[in-house]
Amino acid sequence: MADILQWFDSFLSELPPLLQLVFGILGGLGVFKLLTWVAGLFKKEEKNE
Repeated sequence: MADILQWFDSFLSELPPLLQLVFGILGGLGVFKLLTWVAGLFKKEEKNE
């Protein structure tokens, strides 16, 4: 796992700053989408009870 994170870190640090920004925005949106999906699952469970 540490090797994968080190590879990803070195890959991102070699990219130009604008692409780093784009990857950061897409990563942030992905995390936000994941959190809203999990919150939707909890809300659906409450509705079923």
